[in-house]
Amino acid sequence: MTPPKRYSRQREKILEAVRTATVHPTAEMVYETVREEIPNLSLGTVYRNLNLLTEEGKISEVVLEDNIKRYDGNTDDHYHCICESCGRIFDVSLDAEPLVNELAEQIRDFTIDSHKIEFYGHCENCSE
Repeated sequence: MTPPKRYSRQREKILEAVRTATVHPTAEMVYETVREEIPNLSLGTVYRNLNLLTEEGKISEVVLEDNIKRYDGNTDDHYHCICESCGRIFDVSLDAEPLVNELAEQIRDFTIDSHKIEFYGHCENCSE
């Protein structure tokens, strides 16, 4: 069993920045936000702590098609709508999860632990 990580003010501020963000921020966006309170913070520290917080299940990672990582403070089961024009990511709660899991159980020779579904299109602002 892995020993618990010791308290880190930097990690707490990084977690707070992700959880209170109105967008799904990149590591660089988190860095810019937290650096206002902790000026000597390094981008490497932000990356390490985002990885740790993801491993601990306190935040989740959204990897876009171009392999850019964004972070989500909402760890409840939900899906994402991603605007192909502006890159904005919207959380979407659907009652489809039980149905998707039931359909996925029909796949033979494969055990499913989790799934991700992302919807791509254009947000209201970009559609106008």
